[in-house]
Amino acid sequence: MDSVAQEVSCKQLPAFTKLMPAKLADTMISIIKGADTKEINVLDLCKRATLEIIGQAGFGYAFGAIEGNQSPYISVMRNFMPTFASLFRFKRCISWILFFIPRAVGTRLVEWAPSSYIQRLRKMADTQNEYSRHILASRKAVVSESGDGEFDDILSTLICSNERADEAERLSEDQLRGQINTFVFAGFETTSAALARIVHLITELPHIQTRLREELLNANPDLQSLDKLPYLNAVVREALRLHPPVPTIERCAIKDWALPLRYPIKDNKHEMYIKKGTRVLISLSRANRCRETWGEDADEFRPERWLSSLPQSVTDAKILGVYSPIMTFGAGPRSCIGYKFAILELKIVLSRLVKTFRFEPGQQSIEWSAYGCLSPHVVRKLEDGTIAPHEGPALPLMVSTIQ
Repeated sequence: MDSVAQEVSCKQLPAFTKLMPAKLADTMISIIKGADTKEINVLDLCKRATLEIIGQAGFGYAFGAIEGNQSPYISVMRNFMPTFASLFRFKRCISWILFFIPRAVGTRLVEWAPSSYIQRLRKMADTQNEYSRHILASRKAVVSESGDGEFDDILSTLICSNERADEAERLSEDQLRGQINTFVFAGFETTSAALARIVHLITELPHIQTRLREELLNANPDLQSLDKLPYLNAVVREALRLHPPVPTIERCAIKDWALPLRYPIKDNKHEMYIKKGTRVLISLSRANRCRETWGEDADEFRPERWLSSLPQSVTDAKILGVYSPIMTFGAGPRSCIGYKFAILELKIVLSRLVKTFRFEPGQQSIEWSAYGCLSPHVVRKLEDGTIAPHEGPALPLMVSTIQ
């Protein structure tokens, strides 16, 4: 049944790209303009734009995030990952418990759990479900009133396809709502983090920012031209290679397997035996930075590497990533089905920002750490010289208008 949603989302990529954020980026720009030349939390603006794009392109729904709407749903999406990250160390234990008990019992245990983090997550989940019900109902009404069955958002197309499917293949109400929550959860945090990371990188390397701006100012603003700009493509590819928003993924072996290794490990072994049921943690960041494959400058942000032929070692490695020879979006049937959406989103918003604004480092040091996905945080030193705990994701940068 999940294949229905996957097929629909892939088919509709060309249709909903026209909803991408020309006006959303303009609204985002107007917010920055109001601040003149000041230190601005760029991450917050990236999150607002990303959520609005997902809402309108994914569900035909306006969250009002760009305009500063403070709805409960927007608050949930801003705070979900930092709250969820607090429970990561208990993930395996919680998963093991929930595997062996009925869902109804698990739900009741969550309601009784004494942890403030769990209770906060429960309330967040309730808010998500409430909004997903509202969104689903509104799109069903649109579908029922439409005569041609052509839609510019994923959810309406999915609903229409679902109604035409055989009864055995149809998604239930819970599954349709789950598609909404999954689409937002999978695309919101990761894409906003990727956008913020690119802005941060070109802030620290002003010569790259300048070159990118020159290319963008001399190009047509339409989507077709934007997708063909070599340096913009190179900057996005290199940022995603060097800093995948989700640095590691976990997979489970569905059968006994002798995994072939391109580079031998200890004792000159060229394969590794993996038993069925083994959970394997895969480092996407290390795969993307392998020096044997990418060369001695693998840890450097160098967009120019994409402007000419890649080293033969990259070609020989036959990396199976769905986007370029990098593993950022995974590979195979479990790869990210929304990666084209995310890349287009990055290019459009980034191009509008770089053409209109100059980004410079703020007054505070920034470091990136994992909160489910990598997020920027302000480094705060205490009087004794130690580093204070993070207060939450933020990326304060100096922003000024290009004259």
